[in-house]
This record gives sequence, C-alpha cells and structure tokens, in this order.
Amino acid sequence: MRQIRTFSVVAAAVVFSLCAAPLQAQPVGGIDGAAAAAEPIVDAAQRAVAVNDALNALPANAHIAIIMPSAAEASRKVLMLSEALTLPLPIMGDPLQEMKRELGITAGMDDNGPVVVYFDFAADVGGWDPPFVLLMPATDYAAFVGNFQGDANAEVAELDMPGGGFARKVGRFAAMSPHRELIEQLKPANNAKGVIGRLEARTAKALAGNDVSVMVDFAALRPMMEGPLEEMLAEAEQELDREREFDDMPPALRKYIRPLFSLFRDVSRAFVAESELATAGLSASELGLALNSSAHFKGDGSFAKFLAGPGRDTDLFKALPAEGYIMAVSNDARAMKFDMLFTKLRELFPAAEFGELTKMIDSVEALVKTNDHTVMGYYLPAGAPELGVPPQLKTLGVTRATDPKAHLAAMQQMIASLNEWKLDIPDPEADPEAGEMMTFKIDSTYTPAQREVEGVAVDMYKIDVILPDRLQEEMQFMMDAGDMAMLNTALHQTGLLATVDGHVLVVDQDNETLLASAIRTLRAGDGLGANDAVAQMRDTFDKGGAGEILFDLTGMMKFVDHTFQAQGMGGLMMMEGEPIPPIAARYFVDKGHVTKQVMMPMPTLAYTVTSGRQIMGMFMMMQMQRQQQWEQEWEDEQWEDDDFEDDPDAF
Repeated sequence: MRQIRTFSVVAAAVVFSLCAAPLQAQPVGGIDGAAAAAEPIVDAAQRAVAVNDALNALPANAHIAIIMPSAAEASRKVLMLSEALTLPLPIMGDPLQEMKRELGITAGMDDNGPVVVYFDFAADVGGWDPPFVLLMPATDYAAFVGNFQGDANAEVAELDMPGGGFARKVGRFAAMSPHRELIEQLKPANNAKGVIGRLEARTAKALAGNDVSVMVDFAALRPMMEGPLEEMLAEAEQELDREREFDDMPPALRKYIRPLFSLFRDVSRAFVAESELATAGLSASELGLALNSSAHFKGDGSFAKFLAGPGRDTDLFKALPAEGYIMAVSNDARAMKFDMLFTKLRELFPAAEFGELTKMIDSVEALVKTNDHTVMGYYLPAGAPELGVPPQLKTLGVTRATDPKAHLAAMQQMIASLNEWKLDIPDPEADPEAGEMMTFKIDSTYTPAQREVEGVAVDMYKIDVILPDRLQEEMQFMMDAGDMAMLNTALHQTGLLATVDGHVLVVDQDNETLLASAIRTLRAGDGLGANDAVAQMRDTFDKGGAGEILFDLTGMMKFVDHTFQAQGMGGLMMMEGEPIPPIAARYFVDKGHVTKQVMMPMPTLAYTVTSGRQIMGMFMMMQMQRQQQWEQEWEDEQWEDDDFEDDPDAF
C-alpha cells in the first residue's frame, strides 16, 4: 500500500476520488440516447435527507463547505463515464473502494452517506494544514475510528495516520481534522432550515440533486472581509490624493479617475455588506452533465433592488438563422432595474463636466427603456480563411422593441454622440515647450434608408476611430498584416439596421447576406429556436429566466480551424457525423437571488474530449517543430562561429 503522508492529503484523496464524479456524466447516447441510465444507488428522498443532515452538522463558522450527498453514487458515476469516454483514471476499479483501500478503511463507513468538508478561516491553527474538518459518514463510529487505532470512548479520538489526526462523533458523521482544536470546538448549528431559507428555491432543490456542491457563506465571512476592504480603499484614496500616478495622464482622462474610484468603492462595500451565500454544483444524468450556480444577497439591499427579476424566457431564438452560428445569447432587460444604474452614473458624472458621457448615458437609457427582449447571434465568417488575416465573427442582434421608432432614434443618438469624443495628449517626441498634441477622435455617421433589403428600408452606421497620422505610420511599420487587419476591424466599424414587424435587427458589418437571412428567418419563425435539439435542451431547464446562452461546440471548432489555417498552422481534422446538441445555459433573477443552470449533453461532452485531445496533439506537434527549428538555428550559429574562427575574412 502506498503511504499517504499527511492528513491534508487524506482529505484531498477523499475529495478527488469522489468530487471527480460530477466532472463526468453517464455513458449514454446523448439527449436522445437509447442507453438507459443505471438505477441510482440512493433516491431523491434519501439525497434530500443526506443534504439536510450535512447542513445541520455544519457549525456557524463553516465559511466554505463541500457537500456530496452520496459517496457511492458519485463513485459509480465517475467509473461509468471514465469507461464510456475512455478517460484515464489514476486508480483502477471502483474509485470509492480504491480510496478506502488507500486509506485503510475496512469497517464502519456508510458508503451511501454524504461526505462533507468545511473550512473555518477564522481559526488560528498554525502549521501547513488548512483549517478544515472532514465529515465522513459512519454506520459504526467505533469501527470507523478503529481503522486508525482511535479510541471511540475518548472525547476526542487521536488517530494513527500520517501527519496525525483527530476525530469525534457528530451525529451520523465522524468529524476528522489534523487540528485538535477544530474538533474540540465543533458545535453543529443544526441550522439546515435556516441555510435553506437564505437560498432561492431552485438552489435549495439543486443541493439535493447535485452530485457535489460548494457553498460559500459570505455572511459568515463578512467580518473577515470588511477590515481588509476598508484598508485597501483607504490606501487607494491616499494614492488618489497624491495623484503621482496620474501626473502624466491627459486631463481629459484624469477627470474620470475619481468618479470611477467612487463607483468601485460603493459597489465593493455593497457587495461585502449584502452578500449572503454563493453556491456551485455539478450533477450527472443520462442527458449529460448539469452545472448550477447561484448568488444570494440581502433582501433589503441595493443588489436585491437592482436584481429585482423575475425575467421571462423568450421565443426570439426562432428569429436567429441557425446556419453557421457559434453562440446565441438572450437577455430580458426588464429583469434588472437599470434605472438605478443610470441614476448612479449621472450622480458620479455630472453633465456640466462630463457632457459627452452624459449624452451616451441618455441614449443607452432610451435603448434599454424601449427594449422588451434581445437575442444576439455570433456566426462563422464566410469563405475560406485568408493567410495572415485572423477571421472575424459576424454578429446579429434582434430586439423586440416596445417602440421600434424610438429604439432606432436612440441608436442614432448614441452613434451621433460619439463624434464628441476627442482626446489630446502631449506628443512624446515633440519639444515639451512647444505644446504639440496628438489627437485621437471618433468620426461617426448614421444614414437612414441607405438601401433596401428584402423589401425593408435599411439604415447604415459607420464608426471610425481616428488615430494621429504619425502613430498610424509607426504601427504599419511595426505590425504584420494579420495584426493590422485586426486593428482596422476594431477601429472601423460598419453596421446595418432594419425594423421588421416590431423588431429591430442590427448587423455589425456591412453584411447584406446575413441581414437578408435574418429578415426571412424572423418572418418565417424557423430559426435556431425551432431546431429540435435546441428545443429539447431548453426544455431541460426550469421555466422563466432572465437570459439564456446556446453554445455550438462544432461551430467553435470550425472557428478554431479557420484561425489555425489563417496563421499557417494547418487545419484541424474536423469530425464528421450527426450534429451534436449545443451547450445550453439559463439564468434566473428574483429579488436578489441569481441562479444559473447549465447543461452539457452527452454527445457534446464526448466531442469535447475528442476535440481537446486533437488540439493538444496539434500544439504538441507545433512545439516539437519549434524546438527542431531552434535547434537547427543554434547549429547554424555554431557553424558560422566555427567558420569565422577558421576564416574571418569570409565574413
């Protein structure tokens, strides 16, 4: 048996062996896979009891907790998927049984019970081991501590294990730690009801459904966070008072420093004062791998008022063309109280001093007020990759507007306001006393009814960032064609806008083909959201929601392939076969609770593993080629040095 050196490594072995489970999913054919999931070792009711017991066992000062409702269930899932995806495991056989063999646990453990690790960062324990306690499920406490020659009759049992350890019976658990004081001071809060009461209903349900969950108690951490935050803010404010860091900054930029610091200070203080809990969890099923996360704030604070919710899901994905998409994002602007943000910005940036920014804020606020729902689609570039020119994604936005004319007017106002942005900075190569300046400015235009597409009047906008002439000349000399192409794309933006049936469509390039496709798709309602695989993925989530993300991994791999080819590195061997469903996510906002659900379908997970191996192989091959090139260059240099010594006149 290999010897484990410290108690921390013992805990790490437990967490690794069992927490690895949710990083894989069960070996099934996919969202429509015919293979049936194996029967769970523990049912939903048992998992709920296990999580309740785990939460009750935690003390009030458990700042971070890792909870697994069933050790055996987690072990089963890691084994099943490692076989299905041919993932190499560092151990052979059942992970749980291998872990028990490694640690010498032969009796007393409840394999089906929950495993918990919590950290108490307020404890002054000294040494190298972190301040943690491991709660292991025990059917027979005496037999369990007997695995480590511990005395079950002792108030705190001393364990014979590498690095030393201590244990005590706590309900159904054997509480273990390398720190005796943590075991002695452990007082279960018996507050599962209180913890769950601070969570939104979706998160409370997810804790029992997850194979592993991590919970961060910000309310318990708050006393430890407030002091360091105020010290950091005070030091930053002292630096602002000295203004040494900003002496060389142009006045037009320097005036933004203090308002931005004030915004950062207020948001930081509010976050520390109002944060309650945050969670993240993973679970596996026959559909694939599900991830969920959440953040919870005090119900009477500014975050809760801003994150008012509830938000609505959308049918607008049907308006996005499905062909060539990489990612699609939806957002319900009404799920959050953006008027609070605009009020705060106007307070920090008064119009008398920040007129150019105030106009921008006004136009953005008008856009938000007329926005009922928005979806954004990101698409592969058309055509073959051009050597030396990195590919650029195409972007399409579809907004269901409460007042399309007002929405377009706000867009026009925002683009026009950019013309007022101008920045003069001293020319570093000119005589300082001459006062010569380098001018950066924005030139923007908006042309209504510039053309017609699919019988619809189309507006066009152009936004050009104008750099000083000398700077442009230097950049052309120093940058290669690919970098210049990327820079020009960033500095010179052209877009098309159209209004169709109460919707505003925006394409971020002069791309008539994409706009025409979007108009036809919107009218027909046969776009991405009508795809069966997409619809099935969306049905896995709870109803409602303030926003969604659909991510097509095959599309992303094609984009990576284009990028490799553009850089002359050769393309990927794209895998053929049935289309795989997207990775999907939905987030919810409700009175200070923000929760997010993510689903990675089984076929997509398998594709990820295979594609990852291929990309890693390509990078390793590139590294080998570079190494050979360096070695050849070194040999050539040595040859030149030898020849120079033999015949200096030849050089």
